[in-house]
Amino acid sequence: MRCFLLCGIVLIVVLTGISTQAQVEPLVLYENFNAKPNILDPEKWFGSESYNAGDRGLESARQIKKEPLFQYMGLNIFNRTYGSTGSDSGVSFVFNRVFFRNGGNIDSIKATVQVKKVEVTGCTANPSESEAQARIGGMFFNTGPRTAGDTTNDVWASIYVKRSSTSTDPANVLEIIGEVSHCNNSGCSDATPIGTQDLGTVKLNKKVILRITWDPQNDRFIFQKGRDPEVYITYDPNIYPDSLPPGASAGGSKRLDVAHYVANCTTLPRPVGFMDVFFENVYVNESAAP
Repeated sequence: MRCFLLCGIVLIVVLTGISTQAQVEPLVLYENFNAKPNILDPEKWFGSESYNAGDRGLESARQIKKEPLFQYMGLNIFNRTYGSTGSDSGVSFVFNRVFFRNGGNIDSIKATVQVKKVEVTGCTANPSESEAQARIGGMFFNTGPRTAGDTTNDVWASIYVKRSSTSTDPANVLEIIGEVSHCNNSGCSDATPIGTQDLGTVKLNKKVILRITWDPQNDRFIFQKGRDPEVYITYDPNIYPDSLPPGASAGGSKRLDVAHYVANCTTLPRPVGFMDVFFENVYVNESAAP
């Protein structure tokens, strides 16, 4: 009888634990960048890069190549840019990215990320810090009113590896952050933060598996670093109703990218943001498989 009662209690606890887990789709491989020829598949991806001032970006590339340390084929994205010399306030924003060709059904993205090199400096006279990021994310839903091709009222979520100019960590240590925001304008240059989560750190040149999942049944986003426990950012569906698809193009402009926020500065040396990143083994939820 005693064993029966104990076993029953354990079963109840286990079932309770299962019931609180997110009922998310299994993940399937979307791209491992090993197919011949070693070029990006235009049926799966399209690329973009942007500068808010043309004279600040110098080095930028996206290509499939062999990673020199681990000898795997991966997507290499790198970018170097400088802050504006016109003021000592604000930052210059730059990105270099590949978009999923059709992200409308993508609720989960997982990829292995390896930051090879990073350089990020700030400006003594500018209170804004510089930051370099390797990111996975996009727009997942729209709170309304929605306009096709416009990110206004889209909810943006990403998981990223970053280094900031004000970091006190050793030079080879990078932070991992999960973030959710509500876009207030077209292009999402103005956004209201919904939440952030610190997922720990990773060292330069070390691979890390990152995952982001939108879980609308539980009004939350799930973030995970490797096999660490999942962490969550929840949202209030009364404030952020999630029944509309994102307004952003290509089903939410979901992407892999390198992005920099570089402090503007009137004095030399000019602040810089640089990151050289490899992405491999990209997974998505099963219903979004190509």
